Amino acid sequence: LPKKRNIPIYINQSLILYSTKSIRESNTVLVNYFAVISVKKVSKTHTRFIFTNLEEEIMDVSYEKIMKQHSKIKIIIEYLNNQKFC
Repeated sequence: LPKKRNIPIYINQSLILYSTKSIRESNTVLVNYFAVISVKKVSKTHTRFIFTNLEEEIMDVSYEKIMKQHSKIKIIIEYLNNQKFC
């Protein structure tokens, strides 16, 4: 990934974490990409997450930032899937 900030953390094939804010901020949340069913924009600065356990959480983070994080994770997943067949 060409980015140096807010890089997702790959743990294993069922756990990829990403932060909702800078990791240095005290109110950042680490979210497991695979635990998220749905992400919906609530306002310019708030996003609703629906998780696999059907819990909902509104977080103080823009929808656009979360979509950027999800795009980075999709690149990581695609790369890892291609590595298995090489």
